[in-house]
Amino acid sequence: MSRRLRPLALATFAVGTDGYVIAGLLPSIASDLGVSTPAAGQLVTVFALTMALSAPVLGALTSGLDRRSALLIALAVFVIGNAATALGTTYEVVMAARVVTAVGAGVITSAASSTAAALVPPERRGRALAFALGGLTLATALGLPLGTLIGRADWHRTLWAVAGTGLLAAVGIAVGLPRVTLPATSLPDRLRPLTQGRILAVLAVTTLAFLGTYTLYTYIAPTLRSATDGDESLLTLVLLAWGVGTLTGNIAAGRLVDRHDASRVLTSALALTALALALPPWRPSPSPPP
Repeated sequence: MSRRLRPLALATFAVGTDGYVIAGLLPSIASDLGVSTPAAGQLVTVFALTMALSAPVLGALTSGLDRRSALLIALAVFVIGNAATALGTTYEVVMAARVVTAVGAGVITSAASSTAAALVPPERRGRALAFALGGLTLATALGLPLGTLIGRADWHRTLWAVAGTGLLAAVGIAVGLPRVTLPATSLPDRLRPLTQGRILAVLAVTTLAFLGTYTLYTYIAPTLRSATDGDESLLTLVLLAWGVGTLTGNIAAGRLVDRHDASRVLTSALALTALALALPPWRPSPSPPP
C-alpha cells in the first residue's frame, strides 16, 4: 500500500512546505521586493484564501477526470506557479504567481485524499488517508525549517526546491499510480454538508483556532527578530521546535481521542494554545548590556 501512496504523501509535503515556508522567509522577501513586512505577509493570506475558495470549485470541475490526470494537471500548475514565484522580481508578479500556485495546491490536497481512500479497502482507509496527508504535517516539522535554511542566502532557492519536489511527486504519480476513477460530484453536492449545524460548528472552531495560531505564525520571523538577534540559524531551530511540537501534538491527539472524550481533548488543546499565545507579550524584557 505505502509504495503507491508515497507520491501522494510527497505531493502533500510539497503543498504544505509551500504554504508554510513563506513565513520563515518574510523579511528577506519584503526587503528584496521593496515592500513592508505586512505587505509581504499578504502573500501568505492570498495563498490561503485562494486555496480555500478554489478547492471546492475546481474539485467539482475536475471530478470527472481520473484522479491521476487531475493530480498531474494540478501538480503542473503548482510547479509553474512556484517557478514563476522564484523568477518574480516585483511584488505584483510574485502575488499573481502565488495565486496560480494556490489553485494547483487546492486540487492536489483534495485529489490526494480521495485517491488514497480509493486505493485501499474500507477498513484501511483511515491509515491510507493519514499516510497520504501526513505530508502536510511533515512539512511543518521538516519542510519549513529546511526551506528556511535553504533560503538563508536567497529566498528564491527555496521556491525552486519546492517546485522540484512537486515535479518529483508528479513523476512518481505518473509512473507508480494506477488510474482511479470516482463518481463525478457537483459543487452543490460538495457544499451540502455545510447545511448541517454540527459540521458548521466544527468548522467554526477549526477556523478560529487556526486564525489565532497562524496569524502569529505568518509573522514569526519579524516577531522573533529581537529574541534571535536576526540570527537565521536560531530562527530555523525555533521553527523546527514548532514543527516537532505540531507533529507530536497530532500523534498524541490521535491516541488521546481513542481513549478519552474528543471534546475534552479539543478543549484542553485549545486552552493550552490560548495560554501559549498569551504569554509572549508578558515575557520579561532582556536586561540591557552592562
